Amino acid sequence: MNHPANHQDWEPVVLKKPAHLVPGAKKGGGGGPKPPQEGDEFKLPKIGNNLKVALMQARVAKKMSQKDFAQKLGVSTDIVNKYEMGKIVPNNNFISKMERILGTKLPRAIKPKK
Repeated sequence: MNHPANHQDWEPVVLKKPAHLVPGAKKGGGGGPKPPQEGDEFKLPKIGNNLKVALMQARVAKKMSQKDFAQKLGVSTDIVNKYEMGKIVPNNNFISKMERILGTKLPRAIKPKK
């Protein structure tokens, strides 16, 4: 068994990340929106106090519990509760659905200014 001493390839293997995965590397192409940075302000729709109150009053006027209303909307009771507390903002299409179920007009979400 005669094996030459250098039968193995002992060159080091260096693995590198592709340039698009390295932070700070020059990027080619479109880019798109930048990811949020710490301290950035988010422009989310605001919910007026009048929408929360109007929603609750309309539901109570129809003698509907949050559970009944949630079932008609096809969402969980927790979601209806969060709408009435102002913790989450329904979009205007969903407000339209609520209006049809409640048979009344509701205020719309206030869109943020760009």
